[in-house]
Amino acid sequence: MLALPVEPARSLMGSAYSQWYASGGSAGLKPTDPALLRVYELMRTAPSQPEARRNEFAQEIWLLAADQKWQIGLLGQAPGSQGIRIVSDRVENVPSRVCISQHCRPPWSARPEQCYFR
Repeated sequence: MLALPVEPARSLMGSAYSQWYASGGSAGLKPTDPALLRVYELMRTAPSQPEARRNEFAQEIWLLAADQKWQIGLLGQAPGSQGIRIVSDRVENVPSRVCISQHCRPPWSARPEQCYFR
């Protein structure tokens, strides 16, 4: 999954940036990163382009995303059934059971914002 801040309701990072993008610049916070601004430009322009050009845009977006590392996932879906639970002995307040299903949106069913390091 390419995690770019483009939809405010589902943004996994940079919700102020996603508000700026979704509102056409009338709300939120304009990013200062030229590479992210380039991605936004490509995403806005792509729908009106022929398929071959859209494919070029997509390739450029993926290259920028891989190069820039805007987000590094610490918790989330893994090769198991929508997620694998790995807990450090240093992490406290981790539930003994969590729902692992697309409907539960792992890791959110574990409430990771309530976990803390010992």
